[in-house]
Amino acid sequence: MQTLSNMRRDSSYSQSLKNILLLLGLFVYECLASMFVYLPPLLGVLFLLFRHYDQKEDFWQFCIIIAIMFVVEIFYDMPLWLLFVLFVVLRYIVIAWLTHFNVKYIIHIAQVILTYIGLYVALVCISIITHATLDLNPIVLVYYCLFEIVLVSIYEYTI
Repeated sequence: MQTLSNMRRDSSYSQSLKNILLLLGLFVYECLASMFVYLPPLLGVLFLLFRHYDQKEDFWQFCIIIAIMFVVEIFYDMPLWLLFVLFVVLRYIVIAWLTHFNVKYIIHIAQVILTYIGLYVALVCISIITHATLDLNPIVLVYYCLFEIVLVSIYEYTI
């Protein structure tokens, strides 16, 4: 009975409110980023959140990250589930391999770079298979990558 009373006391609406505000905030940002070319889609940051909530095993926040991935895919006209498959491959194969080299100081930068490289390779492969033209400039991806590296570096070094 004591556990039940602790559970009731600890369960507040603040975490649910934070999740909803995170989803709404990222949705508004993605709407703005789809209108203004100079705003990156924050795919590297999204991958860092995906990896963080996967390690933390927080189901609801992980579901919010997946929902945001679908929003990004829809806004940027990507095939559905592309980001999820890319993030799973990066998380469980590439990043797991990189952690063996004890590069934890640059792992966040490497994650952002690998996210954009992986996205570009995946989109090129899909365009080859479907015989569609790829309307994606690699220079824009480099700009997005550099912008997010600065953003992630500021975040990591201020904490």
